[in-house]
Amino acid sequence: SDSWRVNPSLTVSAGLRYVLQNPFYPTNDSYTTLTMESLYGVSGVGNINMPGTLPGARSQFIRFPKGQYAYNTDRNNLAPSIGAAWQVPPSSGFMGWLRGTEEGDVVVRGGWAMAFQRPGLSDFTGPFGDNQGIAVSLQRDQTNATLPILLRNSPTLPAAPAVTLPAPPASLTTRGNVYDPDIQLPFIQSWSAGWQRRLTRDSAIELRYVGSKLDGPWDSININEPNITTNGFLNEFRLAQANLQANIAAGRGNTFAYAGAGTGTSPLPIMLAHFNAQNAANAGNAALYTGTNWTSATFLGFLAARNPNPWGFANLNNTGLIGNTTLRNNATTAGLPVNFFVANPDLLGAGTTAGAAQLITNNGGTRAHSMQFEYRKRFANSFAINSSYTFSLAERLQRFGFARPNEWIDQAGQVGNVRHAVKANWTLEVPVGKDRKFGADMNGFMDAVVGGWSVDGVARIQTGEVLDFGNVRMVGMTQKDLQKEIKVQQGPGGQIFILPADIIDNTVKAFDVSATSATGYGSKGAPSGRYFAPANGPDCIESAPGYGDCGLRSITVNGPSLMRFDIGISKKFDLPGRFVFEFRAQVLNALNDPYFNPASTGGTPLGFTTTNTSPNGVGGGTAMANTTG
Repeated sequence: SDSWRVNPSLTVSAGLRYVLQNPFYPTNDSYTTLTMESLYGVSGVGNINMPGTLPGARSQFIRFPKGQYAYNTDRNNLAPSIGAAWQVPPSSGFMGWLRGTEEGDVVVRGGWAMAFQRPGLSDFTGPFGDNQGIAVSLQRDQTNATLPILLRNSPTLPAAPAVTLPAPPASLTTRGNVYDPDIQLPFIQSWSAGWQRRLTRDSAIELRYVGSKLDGPWDSININEPNITTNGFLNEFRLAQANLQANIAAGRGNTFAYAGAGTGTSPLPIMLAHFNAQNAANAGNAALYTGTNWTSATFLGFLAARNPNPWGFANLNNTGLIGNTTLRNNATTAGLPVNFFVANPDLLGAGTTAGAAQLITNNGGTRAHSMQFEYRKRFANSFAINSSYTFSLAERLQRFGFARPNEWIDQAGQVGNVRHAVKANWTLEVPVGKDRKFGADMNGFMDAVVGGWSVDGVARIQTGEVLDFGNVRMVGMTQKDLQKEIKVQQGPGGQIFILPADIIDNTVKAFDVSATSATGYGSKGAPSGRYFAPANGPDCIESAPGYGDCGLRSITVNGPSLMRFDIGISKKFDLPGRFVFEFRAQVLNALNDPYFNPASTGGTPLGFTTTNTSPNGVGGGTAMANTTG
C-alpha cells in the first residue's frame, strides 16, 4: 500500500492484499467423509426434486485420508483498496457554504476496500465430527465391572472395539456433511464517502455515508430438503383436507380416507401407498383405506384448514411419512421411488433431525447502509461536545429452498439493525473559580466552595433493535399500526410485554386451530379484532415455508426504544505542592429508564408455535415467548 499527494489539496491512497489460506485437512485417519456423488446418493449429483430419477448409487462413507484437503485451494483472493481526501477550494455565495470561504474549510473523503474472511478450525471439526464413524461410545457400569468399585482404584473402561469404516450403504440415522470442492473464501466490501466542514476554529460538522456487503458466507445447504411440489403431494394434501370435511359433514367421523364414488371424497394414492402399501392402481378401491393412520390425531392436526401443514405431514421426524420406517417401506413396496420426498433417503438423520445430507458451500450474504451526521467541538471556552445521528438499514440474503430464489430481508434479532440513534458525550467546566472566566480573583474559601466544578455526561437515544414477526398474516392492523403498539407494557402478574393484551390473546386463539371443529378453531374460540394469523390458511398453502406466498414473509418493526443518560459531577481542590484532590459523583442511567430486548422463540418475538393440545388431540395451542428484560 502507498499514498500519493497528487497536489497540495488532493491525497490518494491505494493498496492490494493477497490472501492465501490453505484448506483444512486431518492429521490422522480418524475422520470419514463422502464424495459429492455419495452426498446426493441414488438421485445423482444435482438432481433435486426429481422423484424417479435415479442415476446415482447408495451413499457410502469413506476414510478421510490424512493430509487430504477438505476442498480445493482458493487462490484468486486479491483484495484491493483505494481512498482519497480532497481539500475543496473555497468559494463565495451559496457555494461558499458548501465549499467553504477559506482554505481548509471543507474536506471530502471517500474510499472502498475488500477484505476476506478467514474460517476457523471449528468450521472443519464441526461438520466432519458429525459424519459417521468418528466416535465409539464406551460405558462403565455393573455389567462390565465387578462391584464394589472403590474410589482408590483407577477406573477402567471396557476394551474398545476395532474401529472400522461404516458398512455400506450409509445408515438411515446418519448425518453426512461434505464441502463443496470449489467453495470460496467469503469477502466483505466496504465503502464510505464524507463531507466535512469547519464551522469555527473549534468546531466542525461531517456528513457521511457508510456501506458494506458480505458475499458468499459459508452455509450448509440441505440436499434432503423435503419435496412436496413436483411429486404431487401438495395437491393430494388439499384433497385430504377436503376428504376430512366431507366425511365429517356426512357423519363418517374424523377421517380423511377415501369413502368411494359419490361421497364427495377423492382417492389419495400417495397416502394410500404409505399407510397401506397399495399401488396407485388400487387408489380407487375405498375398501383398502383401512387402519388407524386415517384417523390419527397427529395426521389430522396437520390438515387443519386454519393452519394447514403439509411439511409436518411429510416430515423427516418419526411421525411424518418420510421419517417413519414402516410408512417409508410401505411406499417403496407400493412402487413409489425411494427419492419420492428426498434426494438421498440413505441420509435421513436420527429422531427429529431434519436435513442430514448437508453441502457446505457459499450461500447468502448481508448488506448495510447508513447515513451519519456528526457535530464536534473540541474543548474550548470550558465546553466540549461530540454528537452524532445515524440512520441505518441492514439486510440479509435469506434462503427459502431449492424451489425459490434467495430474497433480501431486514436483518433482525440479536444482531439486529438499529434504525435511528442519537449519541453524544460532553464536558462542561463551570466557568467560576481560579483560572476560569469568572471569579479568578476570589479568595481560597470561596474557590473551595463554588470553584472547580465540572459536569460531563454521555447520552444515547435510539430506537430498539429491529424485530421480525416473520411470515404470518396481520388481521385488523397494518405494519404502521403494529409499530405504534410496540412499547414496554406490564401485565397483571408483573410480566413485561411489548404488545397490548388484545393482540396477544387473539393471536393465541388464531394459532389454536382444530381440523375437526365447525369453526376451524380450538377450545379458546375464534379470534377477533387485531391479531397475527398463520401464513397458511383455507385460501392458500405455501409451497416453500416462509417464502411469503400466503403470509408477509417478513414483518419488521422497531423494538422498544432506549433513552439513557449517564451524568458525572466533579469538584477539584488544589492541595499544597503539585497535588490535586478530586471529588466525583456519577449517576448511571439518570432517568432510570430500563431497556428491554425482546427474546425470540422460533425466530419471532412471539414465537408462533402450534402444538396439538386440544381435548381431541387435533387442535393446537400457541406457545408465546413474551418480552424479557
